[in-house]
Amino acid sequence: MAQRRDDLGRPEAVAAAFSDSGALSLVLEGPDLVVAAASPALVDLVGGGRPLVGRAYRDTLADVLGPESTDLLGEVMRTGTTRTLRHHPAEHPGEHGDEHPGEHPGEHPGEHGDDAGAARRRSVTLVLSPWLHDDGRVRGVVAHGLDVTLEVRERRRAEVESSAARHDEDAGELVRLLQDSLLPPALPVVPGLQSAARYVVGHDDLSAAGGDWVDEVLLPDHRVALVVGDVVGHGVAASALMGQLRAVLAERLHADDGLGPAVAALDRFARRLPQAHAATVVVVVLDPVTGDLEYCTAGHPPPLVLGDEGPRFLQPSGAAPLASGGGFAVRRDHLDDGELLLLYSDGILERPGVAPTRATVELAETASRVMAAPPAAAVPVADRVGERTIELLVGRTGFVDDIALVATQRVPVLAPFELVVPAEPPASREVRRGLRGWLEPLAVRAMDDLALQHAVGECVANGVEHAYRGRPDGPGDLHVRARLRPDGVVEVDVTDRGVWREPVDRPHHALDDHEHGARGLAMATQLVDRVALHTGPGGTTVRLELAVAREVVLLEGATPVDPADLPTAASDELTTVVEGPRLTASGALDLAGSDDLRIGLMRLVAGRHRRVVADLSGLTLLASAGVQVLFDARQRAADQGIELHVVAAPGTVAQHVLDLVQLPHEAPETGGPTLADLPPI
Repeated sequence: MAQRRDDLGRPEAVAAAFSDSGALSLVLEGPDLVVAAASPALVDLVGGGRPLVGRAYRDTLADVLGPESTDLLGEVMRTGTTRTLRHHPAEHPGEHGDEHPGEHPGEHPGEHGDDAGAARRRSVTLVLSPWLHDDGRVRGVVAHGLDVTLEVRERRRAEVESSAARHDEDAGELVRLLQDSLLPPALPVVPGLQSAARYVVGHDDLSAAGGDWVDEVLLPDHRVALVVGDVVGHGVAASALMGQLRAVLAERLHADDGLGPAVAALDRFARRLPQAHAATVVVVVLDPVTGDLEYCTAGHPPPLVLGDEGPRFLQPSGAAPLASGGGFAVRRDHLDDGELLLLYSDGILERPGVAPTRATVELAETASRVMAAPPAAAVPVADRVGERTIELLVGRTGFVDDIALVATQRVPVLAPFELVVPAEPPASREVRRGLRGWLEPLAVRAMDDLALQHAVGECVANGVEHAYRGRPDGPGDLHVRARLRPDGVVEVDVTDRGVWREPVDRPHHALDDHEHGARGLAMATQLVDRVALHTGPGGTTVRLELAVAREVVLLEGATPVDPADLPTAASDELTTVVEGPRLTASGALDLAGSDDLRIGLMRLVAGRHRRVVADLSGLTLLASAGVQVLFDARQRAADQGIELHVVAAPGTVAQHVLDLVQLPHEAPETGGPTLADLPPI
């Protein structure tokens, strides 16, 4: 790269431009935003025949990156804050059958006679960060990012193919944006655990967005709290309520009050919100080191454990849904090395035509088979189980509700990364390559991977440039060490054994010990959470820290089923009959049928009888919406001094669900259809 530095700018600017990263990088200096340096990728993008260095941005790049870029650059210069530029021209070559210039062998920018026009049609995403003087004044702007032309072109081509498909995609995007704003953007990465979260939106319009949620909270004692919750109903209000419950629970868990008190605090909050009544949640607090865990299933299906001994469900803890009364008992268990814990919402169980108990068995069998199957690619087991299990189950039956799932496996702790390289120019690339391989098993977010590699590469480049300059025995070594801390932070040390010196070909500035390397660390500081510099007679160590995470994946591959389009057998039609002091319900009690049950129970309680019975033995489905209706009716009856007795025959769907949610019930004199009587899958 040495032969290109004269073409690209001064050495200190080149160091900030990531000249060997392959990214689009640019350094602008002074109030006129003069180009001080540009990466080879950016030069190639603009066109090799256009001079950049030493010329003002407005004369070279403003027409390429659009007028909005000039405004954003001015804002960065004025405020010293970081901004993001997303430049996507309205049309790209190739959308109407033409190829991009330079994509065929032998073609190069400039052969088509309109380099500037071709460059203007490129789509780029750039992060614009302030370049600071040592005293903190803004010196200029450092930009880095990627050419995303191909990705944008393919997306737009797909949109043009079908206006109907584009409309559906836009509607789905609205749902995704809503879910993304309320769900955690990512899960923390901690030693000894491999976690994956999947979310399937059960409806394709904004008004039907769901209330399921997932979370992973890293506790102060380095244990991990895994959460899946479910708010009854759909719509923006249900999603907003979900966001509130998630925030309250995460805060109480992080306060380290204990699992039981944390869920109790969530229950007190839910009591003040009528729409939160009968919401369910399961919380598992897991120690990654020992595998010991404690959990609470507040009206929620219990977690599933997968391992060599076969699948097993944890015993329900005995807690009822939120705001329904009762305490929040906590149970304990253990997760062995290699075992996987699966938390899920009831959307994966309440599938069309599948009885709840059969759906539970299918979940255990399918997830176990997926975990035991040899992987088709280098995909973490937690990701494979989470994604493939959903695909297999809903692929056969469809689904009518959102599905939220968290899979967590105990895995060996990742050994620290250590590499010693000569302090020579190729060192940065070698270190980044090694660091990339070390990070791969962690499956961190792409931006975390990119930030660490770039920041570490910059620190290595500083060591190459400064540490051993002028030594008669030639360059020494650089030691790079990285580890994943228990708090989910990747910590990287870059150490040399030399003495920091200013290059002979640039003016010397008097720097104290704390300012050594400030120029080289400016970009690293923008990329990671913390940078610390330690210097002494024995050398210099730069420590970088970044909290890494894994994305929560919103699945789009499965097609939701509209309940109105489902063929409904007579036995699945909800029927409620009120005769005197007794209500009898049969068929499928889902969200759509909950109003019928509510009206029937209101008629029952409004009568002249002081003791009434609701017999649910004939139900073939009892969804969470129906459970909320039952809890509300019990409270309404109690307020009026009426005894409401809920009846469910042993072995029926209702008995199974009522036991799960801890709603008091009793057996009738004559039983109803049992789970064994339901038609097979």
